[in-house]
Amino acid sequence: MDHIGQAVMMVDTNRKICFWNKASEKLYGWTKEEVLGHEVETLGEISSKDDEETTSRKLMAGESWSTELVVQRKDGSFVPVIANRTPVFDYTGAYVGATTIATDITEQKQTERDLTLALESLSFNLDKIQELNEKLRVVGGLTRHDVRNKLSTVTGYSYLLKKKHLDLVDVVDGLEKMAQAVDDSMKIFDFAKAYEQLGVEELVDVDVEKVVGEAIEMFSSLPFKVVNDCLGLTVRADSLLRQLVYNFIDNTRKYGQKTTIARVHYEKLSAGDLQLIYEDDGMGISSENKKQLFKQGFSTGGSTGFGLFLSMKMIEVYGWTMTEVGEYGKGAKFVITIPANLVSILEKNKEN
Repeated sequence: MDHIGQAVMMVDTNRKICFWNKASEKLYGWTKEEVLGHEVETLGEISSKDDEETTSRKLMAGESWSTELVVQRKDGSFVPVIANRTPVFDYTGAYVGATTIATDITEQKQTERDLTLALESLSFNLDKIQELNEKLRVVGGLTRHDVRNKLSTVTGYSYLLKKKHLDLVDVVDGLEKMAQAVDDSMKIFDFAKAYEQLGVEELVDVDVEKVVGEAIEMFSSLPFKVVNDCLGLTVRADSLLRQLVYNFIDNTRKYGQKTTIARVHYEKLSAGDLQLIYEDDGMGISSENKKQLFKQGFSTGGSTGFGLFLSMKMIEVYGWTMTEVGEYGKGAKFVITIPANLVSILEKNKEN
């Protein structure tokens, strides 16, 4: 017992100490000679009378007992311990005392306090970050609103000036470029608003067929047909899923050139996962451009280059993955893989 690292003491039925090892001397500060034959209360364990009576009853009934205590050392200082108490019986089965093994938990308590302080600090900082983000959203929203109003005025005056000076080619050309710059600015505002919403909404069950239909309706007209084959499909997403589909259709409209049809459909995989697929029969994407397709600001047609970048960010928030696997000259094909636990399919006859 003198060679183990935990404090071990034994008491008899009168609660007098009859064994005291080296680790006990180190933990409590009392030598063996000072405590043997004395009642255990000499150690100054901080516990209630009710606790002592309950412990005694359990020990005499043959039950081991573990509790957390604060004990007072000989020098008056206090130390927290875990005390494991076990009853001792003689060969006749009579209760003759108990053994207590005490473990100093000072370091654990300090770690708990440090962790509590760290969690409190983290909680405080998260509250501050949330407050700051809310302010930024409000300021951003107000700024976009005010600037949009100013840009609308520019667009209005440009239109009037073009009508008045149709005979001045260079003036009309400059006004058209001005109007295009205003339109691009509006799109950047739309991107900023959508980007602010990433991860803000709670993910819920979304009817994909309905969302695709809404995205199609956002276009006043399209030079190609969009087929919606997502009947019965529900995924875990938010309201930005419609923007995702819109971005795909808009890219086909801008860069598809010879596109006659685009299709949104899905395929079930053997592992239970699902692939949501958008594809068209347009020009597709060159192998060189595929490498930069989802980078912020990348564009082959002079646009803002935010559409597919934003789409990829949405995919990441949802916990999905996305690749483009179309063949250049034959069309674009975006394959989105959705884990099985984020998908449900209502079995319907898709032909109906």
